[in-house]
Amino acid sequence: MAVILQPAGSPEASEHYNDTIENPVKLTDSTVRMLLGSDLSKLEQIFDGDDVPMWGIVPSKINTGKYNRMHSGDRVLFARKNRIYASGTVAYMFENHDLSVNQWEVDDQGRAWSLMYALSDIKAENISYL
Repeated sequence: MAVILQPAGSPEASEHYNDTIENPVKLTDSTVRMLLGSDLSKLEQIFDGDDVPMWGIVPSKINTGKYNRMHSGDRVLFARKNRIYASGTVAYMFENHDLSVNQWEVDDQGRAWSLMYALSDIKAENISYL
């Protein structure tokens, strides 16, 4: 198991955290079901059909390399303002451009957070890392 530091302190990241972690993605939503394609059955199995907390990363040389080193079971630490404010466990990883656009739209450069992962065991944290 690895520990992943996930910077999430920008206003945009805070909004995304609220959109799909604090308010998990509903697997019962017909659009979500269609966009998930073959990943739907895997997520339904892992999460027993319940709503799924999800996060996404914009593909880039650095981000894709980090994403490719992640594995199910790794612990993710969400950070902002020099503190870890939440943590979760990577439950499932998948790439899905269309779902990421549906959930978060695109950034100011037109990029989507399409390197996605589903999280379990979400916990609030308050840990300084200075």
